[in-house]
Amino acid sequence: MLLHDLWRGEYARATGPMEAIRQHSTDTGLARIAMAFMESVYQWLTGDARLASSVARQGLDLSSRTGIHVLDHVLLPQPIYAALTMGDSEAARPWLDRMAVGIERQRRLDFGHYHFLAGWERLESGDEEAALRHVRLSLRAAIRMGTPFPEGLNRVATAHVLAARGSRRAARDARIVWVDAWAFERLLGLAEADGHDGKRDEAALAGERCMRLYHGAFLDGDDTEPWTAAMRERLRGKFLRCASQAGHRLERAGEWMRAAECGLDADGTAEELSQRLMLSYLRVGRRADALKVYRRCRLALASALAVGPSPDTERIRRMLDD
Repeated sequence: MLLHDLWRGEYARATGPMEAIRQHSTDTGLARIAMAFMESVYQWLTGDARLASSVARQGLDLSSRTGIHVLDHVLLPQPIYAALTMGDSEAARPWLDRMAVGIERQRRLDFGHYHFLAGWERLESGDEEAALRHVRLSLRAAIRMGTPFPEGLNRVATAHVLAARGSRRAARDARIVWVDAWAFERLLGLAEADGHDGKRDEAALAGERCMRLYHGAFLDGDDTEPWTAAMRERLRGKFLRCASQAGHRLERAGEWMRAAECGLDADGTAEELSQRLMLSYLRVGRRADALKVYRRCRLALASALAVGPSPDTERIRRMLDD
């Protein structure tokens, strides 16, 4: 019932079965691993990719400790889904490497699942040609199995990769088409590539332009379609990575306050940015300003997410009393 409601997109109805499973789950190893899988899928589909990844990793750790590996094939993809949803292809790669071990000898379903996720990771990394090779392998496996859902999913994925490849070509000429989300992702790629090549000035410029393009959550408040939550989380993850990189560059230049303020105006719920600003204020002796940042962060989290600050934020708050 839970998976039926989730895959139909009826998340409100899925809350009841999920809570019942939590309350009545037994303490056996297999039951706890199965619970981790269902909880991870639930959290991912309802928009909490970070929690989905954490729960899946706990389930995989339990399977390693107990020697119960019958659900590894469904648990292992979950941290990959979570990482790619947040736009973090680097975090997805170690899990993809584990999934790739012996993949040629696996069932067609697992073979196709791996190539679907590998295609997504390559697309996130800007390698559309490799992405296309992976999704075509996944589509071929789905057709041979005669399974409608994976086939349909891979046909959509193939279309998405082809559209991204065309968009990248079109994006080279702003007279043809310009979309802020495409520009944002392209600039982030330039900032990261230039930084790796040692071109600090070019990376800084691309990073600053990237930051100016992000004006808050993608289609904030529009939850009528499931895809908007995934896109929102993916772009937010990329923005936080961009803000972190820009902050580190400014810190190296000794511009502590500018570094601390990077990105905070665009996303008040990003605790890591509030933490950096609190520490910067503390570094220059402005404890009152640091406390204001903490209170603003706490209010933003409570208003937007109905949660409190994390232990790391509270630890910094206690430092203000020392």
